[in-house]
Amino acid sequence: MLSSVEDILKKLESHDWVERFIAAKTAGEQKIKEAVPLLLELLDDDNVQVRISVVIALKSFSGKKILEHLIRALADSSEWVRVHAVETIGLYKDRKHIELLSQFLENEESDKVRATLIKVLGELGGAKVLPIITLYLKDSNARVRANAVEAIERISGSTTIDMREHIIPLLDDENNRVKANSVKALFKMGENKALEVLKNMINSKDDWMRASAAYVFGVIEYERSADFLIDTLDDGCWFVIKNVVKSLVRKGESVLPRLEKKLKDPLASVNLKMNVVSVLGELATPGCLKLLIPLLNDESGDLRQYAESVIDKIQEKKER
Repeated sequence: MLSSVEDILKKLESHDWVERFIAAKTAGEQKIKEAVPLLLELLDDDNVQVRISVVIALKSFSGKKILEHLIRALADSSEWVRVHAVETIGLYKDRKHIELLSQFLENEESDKVRATLIKVLGELGGAKVLPIITLYLKDSNARVRANAVEAIERISGSTTIDMREHIIPLLDDENNRVKANSVKALFKMGENKALEVLKNMINSKDDWMRASAAYVFGVIEYERSADFLIDTLDDGCWFVIKNVVKSLVRKGESVLPRLEKKLKDPLASVNLKMNVVSVLGELATPGCLKLLIPLLNDESGDLRQYAESVIDKIQEKKER
């Protein structure tokens, strides 16, 4: 185990690339400023894993010299080095980098790097980048299109420019994330078509479409979101349920009356009630206990056992 600064600095110059990798990772995690000069040298390391570790480590530091080296790393042969270099440059939150990053975006061939560049340009914000990002709404890669939609949504919140006409065609996109991001963005922009598409997504035969719809219902301010989410609690796909539970938890205690109604519904399946218990366990409020305790007398042994374990977990959280 690397314990001292001296030891870490020594390992950064090791002939063993694994030791250099671990030392760079540790230097970043422990924010060892003395390691920065050696880290910058290792951006030229022959081993790609070391270079990736170094760029990630540099996220823990800042400075003009570091930034200069990060910009140089945008030309690295490894797409992962370039991805992390873009992310780290983005942490500086300096709009002066918009032109530079836009130039790299124009010449970048890697889908991962282009998607990251678009994400960072969106975070830097401003109407100045909208014409650039809009071009990538038609990109062949779904991740790039999805990030372009998110970037436009983020920027649209601070500008009066109406971008709906550019995003509406993506409501027909075959990719679940692109479609979900488009629905979310358009809903916030006041586009009526968004809800219709979202309701179709939550009832889709495609598991990923339903999972993405469940996520969107959790983040938009729609008065019937909880109804659609609760109706999906008996879905047979585990990652759909995972998103449904997270979204209901995000809605807070306002969903308790609806959950109580489901628990009391004689036609509700045991599986659905188990998923309701999962939501209550995540919310972990006194109101949740009032719904959980009666389940200790339920006919289903599995439901009784699960409710009891969740009650115990809620009590443990209280005692911490």
